[in-house]
Amino acid sequence: NEISVIHEDAFKGLKNLDYLGLRYNRLTEIAENIFPNELKIRSFLIDSNYINFLPNEVLKKVSVKDITIDNNPWKCPCLDRVLFWLYTTNGTLRISKSCTGPHVPVCAYPSSYSQTCLEYVDKELTKLYVSSLKSVKPPLDSACARLD
Repeated sequence: NEISVIHEDAFKGLKNLDYLGLRYNRLTEIAENIFPNELKIRSFLIDSNYINFLPNEVLKKVSVKDITIDNNPWKCPCLDRVLFWLYTTNGTLRISKSCTGPHVPVCAYPSSYSQTCLEYVDKELTKLYVSSLKSVKPPLDSACARLD
């Protein structure tokens, strides 16, 4: 779909979603104002975008049964925070089978190192991540990650 923005209150009034598939888009962030409080999502797919972080406010508002997040240029502390959120809420992390391997990067540290998840879109980190994906041998299928 090439979605790059989800508008404010896009899911206003909803309490439950069975499936929210946002994979293979151009999202750089999931803003906190798109979700209502206490939204329950059974399957949330946000893999293969350009997401560096999920805001702490999103993690407070939303609960998921399972989620796919791989093949995004996560800041490592932000990925750790998402994994801790899943652990504390009994959510399940699903891994995309098409884009796995020992040389596929999972996260990266921004140039200004921090152990804390800094909630801003880091274009340089995203470029570094995409560059790393492009250099994986054997080459990744372009359908599994945003390589353009």
